Amino acid sequence: MDGAKRVAYRACERSDARGIAEVLYRTGFLGEDLTGRGLFGDKRLFAIANTDCYVRRETRNAFVAVEESTRKILGYIIGAADTRAYEGLFKRRMYWRMALRAIFVSSWKYPESFRQILAWAKNDPGDPGRFNKDYPAHLHINVLPECQRLGIGERLMELFVRNMASRGVKGIHLGTSNRNLKALPFYKKQGFEILAEEPGTFWTGLEGHVSVIFGKRL
Repeated sequence: MDGAKRVAYRACERSDARGIAEVLYRTGFLGEDLTGRGLFGDKRLFAIANTDCYVRRETRNAFVAVEESTRKILGYIIGAADTRAYEGLFKRRMYWRMALRAIFVSSWKYPESFRQILAWAKNDPGDPGRFNKDYPAHLHINVLPECQRLGIGERLMELFVRNMASRGVKGIHLGTSNRNLKALPFYKKQGFEILAEEPGTFWTGLEGHVSVIFGKRL
């Protein structure tokens, strides 16, 4: 039991896409809820850009936490054992989906989302590859704001790390922001060390943003 909730943990399934997308959106602004901020109203496009490819193609590297009584997804951890291969997969499978959604829906219905997705595309630095040799795997983890600090994130991380270690992966990296004040101590507590800090431009207009890359050897 985690806190007052009875929580079950299991491997991710494709049918979890909607629940994972909801957790993503509720934590999408530096760990906080995106709802009502006027930054990215197109929830569908946000999921296509961030979680859908993992749910479609990387379920063996993904786990979810669900409330036993309702089966509601409370948190997830997703990732890939081979970052370079995943990035190629994402380009082949998801770029066209993002483009179609952005052009035919977001551009007129969610113009702020359209502008933001264009900014992401323009500012994408590509893959410098400097972490892939020693930390070939990567991950993303999110837990609903009201369910944080209940041990859910720790349990999800344990499942992911154990899975990667069992497959012979020698290291994991991840990215976050200096503005995500809850994430920074969490990753350090989980044994991740800072590999790099560099200027970031994830959210248009956000001042003082620095991208923080963490790594952990297995």
